[in-house]
Amino acid sequence: RAVNNLDSQVISGPMSVLNFFNNIVRWVNVTASPAFLMMNAIRDPGTAFYNLQATEAAPYTKEIFANYGKSFKALKKVFLEGNRDPTDADVKMVEAFENAGGRTSFVEQLNPSDDTWRSFDAQVARRQGNLKQIMAAKDKWIDGLENFNVLFENVMRLSTFNVLVDKGTSKTRAARIAQDLTTNFTRRGYITQALGNWWVFFNASVQGNYQVVRNLLSSKKLQAWAGGTIMFALMLDLLGRAVADDWDEIPEWDKERFIILPIKVAGDFVKIPAPWVYNVLWRAGGMFGEMLSGARKPQDMVLDLAALTATTLNP
Repeated sequence: RAVNNLDSQVISGPMSVLNFFNNIVRWVNVTASPAFLMMNAIRDPGTAFYNLQATEAAPYTKEIFANYGKSFKALKKVFLEGNRDPTDADVKMVEAFENAGGRTSFVEQLNPSDDTWRSFDAQVARRQGNLKQIMAAKDKWIDGLENFNVLFENVMRLSTFNVLVDKGTSKTRAARIAQDLTTNFTRRGYITQALGNWWVFFNASVQGNYQVVRNLLSSKKLQAWAGGTIMFALMLDLLGRAVADDWDEIPEWDKERFIILPIKVAGDFVKIPAPWVYNVLWRAGGMFGEMLSGARKPQDMVLDLAALTATTLNP
């Protein structure tokens, strides 16, 4: 079964060359990027907040966020300190989460060698379900700086998993909901890995976009939150224009990627990384404010919002 899981698309010569260059891109832009880590630590909970509203976990949103610190402590103990003591309560918590399938990771999904012959021992260990063998395999799941990324990507997932299990949800169902909080990197098609070699962030973007669009189309509660987000962003824009003469001088790039508060610290407006994909909603509210104040023409707003949406959804 492990042999059958090896993909000839990945172990061929051209793909090996692409893997080499993609590893460099991945390392520079994700694994070894403090900026990515810090912004992701803010964006992920924001995205999770919106997506939670489209699930059965919505009534427990407050409890899930309150459980963030406890979940962070447990993941830190396992991923950063290497603690796998089977008698430790935090370790048991994390391993129950992992064994149920709740753990997923952007940086791990980007690792192009994950399903090649070099990780054959890891493949066998996964099929056997032996966690110690997995961690001791030649190609480890977690290595070096990737520990930090994996930790932050799974804090909200672990917190959601624990709260749902405490509320009586089965571990399998809780794990699935936890996976879908942001981008479910385990969901992919047969040729996804090959596509990922040619287009390195392909699957991560496609799955993230799919998750948001599906939730928006299926959940009236999330639709209400989306409308509220646009209105709040509209008010922020009007307030910013009223209190700051240089509000319209903020670069468009920043407006599209950050929630900008009309408050200055050290001469700069406070900027909060906007949740993945939902940044379109925040920017739409700002554009409405610009249109109402005469800073942007209605036809320009339609075209610019369409362009922003296309850019955001582009893998």
